[in-house]
Amino acid sequence: MKKLIFFFLVFSILFTEAIYSQTNPDYTHDISAGPFIRLPAVFKNSTQYAIKAKVTNLGTSAETGVPVRFYINNIYANSTTKNLTAGQIDSVSFNWTTPDTGYFNIKIITVLAADEYRINDTVKATVYVYPGTYLHCIGTESFAIGYPFYTYYMDSKTDMLYTAAEIGSGGQSGIISKMGFYVNSAAPQVMNGFKIKLQNTTLSSISSFTQTGWSEVFSANYTVPGTDWQYVNLQNPFYYTGSNLLVEICFNNSSYTANSVILGSNSPGRVFHNHMDLSSGDGCVNIITGSEQSTLPNICFIITPFVGVNKNIQTGVPKEFLLGQNYPNPFNPETIISYQLPVSSNVKLIVYDALGKEIAILVNERLSPGKYETIWDASNYSSGVYYYRLECDNFTDVKKMVLIK
Repeated sequence: MKKLIFFFLVFSILFTEAIYSQTNPDYTHDISAGPFIRLPAVFKNSTQYAIKAKVTNLGTSAETGVPVRFYINNIYANSTTKNLTAGQIDSVSFNWTTPDTGYFNIKIITVLAADEYRINDTVKATVYVYPGTYLHCIGTESFAIGYPFYTYYMDSKTDMLYTAAEIGSGGQSGIISKMGFYVNSAAPQVMNGFKIKLQNTTLSSISSFTQTGWSEVFSANYTVPGTDWQYVNLQNPFYYTGSNLLVEICFNNSSYTANSVILGSNSPGRVFHNHMDLSSGDGCVNIITGSEQSTLPNICFIITPFVGVNKNIQTGVPKEFLLGQNYPNPFNPETIISYQLPVSSNVKLIVYDALGKEIAILVNERLSPGKYETIWDASNYSSGVYYYRLECDNFTDVKKMVLIK
């Protein structure tokens, strides 16, 4: 039944678009703006961005010197002109240096004096400018340890717990994009099937491996590149809620060499680890027992504060369920999806490819009434049409988005 509803909604979207394209009228003078070609999903303050949009001559007459203007919060910021033959598609680009944090309305408007169809003159978006990224490092002592890169054995798994107070975000949510360890000596052994997993948690200590609730943020073969601070760029940036944070690192080798040495600090009850020679098993799956360790690896996180990701971003309670159109759209590689809930609900936000195959679950939790936003990073996906579906207790909706690389 759910599949039937999904394909019906997809068909409705495509049918509506087909009807619109057939009934869009022709004019002698008609210059349209949009969609955005370049509109970052995340803006940081005091940073310059290029905002780019299509402009199209839909009229039958060639136009010269067409004014195109750029507005921020309805205040004129810049302009340019374009010469467009009938049917020609071109683009305009404006640079914008974000002045502060908060919401901003961005508009690009074509203002041809003779334009006969004003409805399509404007492309606009509301964006949120976030504080810049910050680096926070945990651990000041220099105890030498072998985990989490324990390559003296074939397989290894390490769970590590870092507290909100140590991370120091003040309870503010953010996107973790990188994490690093201080390497005292680096072994050349490749760690096959190397995985990093993260999860927000209320735990204050650990005495076993956590089996559920993980978000896999990195999966590839990995070699510690050298000594000093060594960072891993997360393939899937992680939404950190401002709580305590669990980190799991594991790998699956068929050989072993010397061990990399990491520096750590004394923190009993915060590390659970094991290493084994599993010639026919996978350390990430088959290591399920281990022992508590007293030394917590020193670690650094690069975090972009992200007020609003799965947080209530408006005052008051919405009157109805709503799934918003993602922005930017088309996008590359990130886009923001917004939705609102009038009542507490179990919420699931799922991404499908053009064939209806589920490829990502962005949200799967119970949420209070409010308006929410979440990011989808499509860096690992190819250009094409995708669909996102919101499932709540008493509401379901599907919308289309386009990834262009």
